[in-house]
Amino acid sequence: MSEYWDVYDKFRNRTNKTIQRDSDERLKNGEYHIVVTGIVENSNKQILITRRNKNKNKLSNCIFYS
Repeated sequence: MSEYWDVYDKFRNRTNKTIQRDSDERLKNGEYHIVVTGIVENSNKQILITRRNKNKNKLSNCIFYS
């Protein structure tokens, strides 16, 4: 299943353009996509840390935390 990005301008306005994440098409100057990081914290102030699957092509077995 493909992932598609909405394309935004520098003021975070949608441009009505989408691009496929793994395609050869690249964002042009002045085009952006929005990235969000979610941090999960429990009532003991512990943060969930995740490890990326070792079989992934990019950043395999990487640990992600904030």
